[in-house]
Amino acid sequence: MSPLTLSLVLASQSIPFYIGTYTSPNGSQGIYEARLNLRTGAISKPVLAIRTENPSYLAVHPNGRYLYSVDESDHGSANAFLIGSGHRLKLIDSQKVRGQAPTYVSVDPRGKFVLTASYIGGVLSCLPIGRHGALLPVSSEIVNAGSGPNKERQEGSHMHFALTDSRSRYAYSCDLGTDKVQRYRLRRVHLSRVGRFDAMALPGSGPRHGAFGRRGRFLYVCNEMGCTVCTFSVNRHNGALRRLQTLSTLTANHPLPGATTAEIALHPTGRTLYVSNRGDDSVAVFRVRHNGLLKRIQVKKLPVQTPRGFGIDPTGRWLIACGQSDDRLVAVQIGRRTGRLGHVGPTIGAPTPVCIAWPRR
Repeated sequence: MSPLTLSLVLASQSIPFYIGTYTSPNGSQGIYEARLNLRTGAISKPVLAIRTENPSYLAVHPNGRYLYSVDESDHGSANAFLIGSGHRLKLIDSQKVRGQAPTYVSVDPRGKFVLTASYIGGVLSCLPIGRHGALLPVSSEIVNAGSGPNKERQEGSHMHFALTDSRSRYAYSCDLGTDKVQRYRLRRVHLSRVGRFDAMALPGSGPRHGAFGRRGRFLYVCNEMGCTVCTFSVNRHNGALRRLQTLSTLTANHPLPGATTAEIALHPTGRTLYVSNRGDDSVAVFRVRHNGLLKRIQVKKLPVQTPRGFGIDPTGRWLIACGQSDDRLVAVQIGRRTGRLGHVGPTIGAPTPVCIAWPRR
């Protein structure tokens, strides 16, 4: 966010955001829009921005004019929307992706393509972005194979995350089913494998989502079943990964029955990292040290159930958590100096919220 845009946001004292959901006949109908009061943490009543099926993950184009979502269903697809006046959405087009239940979508920093990760079938897909934000058919894909020691959750490959580095040289994925965190070479809109794999999380932990540290020198990955977070160094020359550290995201330092991590995000300052814990209904806060390693400084309990997704507002003042099981949203204030989570704003109803995305204008 530019200094001018930031000053305008602070002057208005509120900022809009989108809510990704799971849809149902008597529940959510698609993507919703609401506003966050930057002074109090109050969230306005969400309103439907567009009807669409199972938009469980969202990503905004770098130019701020387009929004992309996955349709997490058996006939999974990637969808493109125009962001109109009042932040209402208009469908541009939809493209089928291989595999089922695509769970993640990201846009490369240049705005040239999107990546999707399909949970069922273990597929990483690249879709070029054409004129006026439209998605073109899949230009390249990677189909993973393998399994892990957890026979109930890791009977096969389950891609759950896909993101490029800041220069769009390499793409990275998390495969929950095989415990692999992988790197792929990118040439324009084509993916290719680089060796067998670059790094692995602890066996049976299930890497889920990742976030790059400042200057792209580190990749932080939350592990779903292990309730842990890993720190990987990123080789500046060839993008290769090396696991440096694994820490618990829970106070008890061991998984609670049924507890799983869900989302991970770095604060805009790059000084703190946040990971949500489902089952424990909390967010773990880590200080990012100068050497890139993490130190857990807090596990904050939340007044919502099953915080699957969350988002940090562009000013870095509030974290909005999605209560998937109780249909609630809540904003938690972030300490300006410490990054710790403090004052909790009022909760607001929202149908099956699972993802937060922020418009960039």
